[in-house]
Amino acid sequence: MDNYSKSFEEFIEDTWDYVSRYVVSDEYWEKNNLFIREVSFELYEIYRKNLIEMPDGTTIEKISVKECGKILESFFAVLNNYYSTIEFPEEEKNTLFK
Repeated sequence: MDNYSKSFEEFIEDTWDYVSRYVVSDEYWEKNNLFIREVSFELYEIYRKNLIEMPDGTTIEKISVKECGKILESFFAVLNNYYSTIEFPEEEKNTLFK
């Protein structure tokens, strides 16, 4: 299976092609890069565990890169919506997912 599977860098590049810039802007990406990469890595591990190697050597994805991208998009859309409804103390406002 390892000969087929994408590296994490390939996965994150391909997966994030499916995430709308309206949900995760370039600015948001830059400010929260470590968090985004950690969440993406967790999904990458799920993706890798759901690869099936067939007897003929082909590999089947039980969850596609596109589906992973849409999962990330949904997660960040809900997260952004959640944070937009909470009143934070002034000193925390500039540190939380903006």
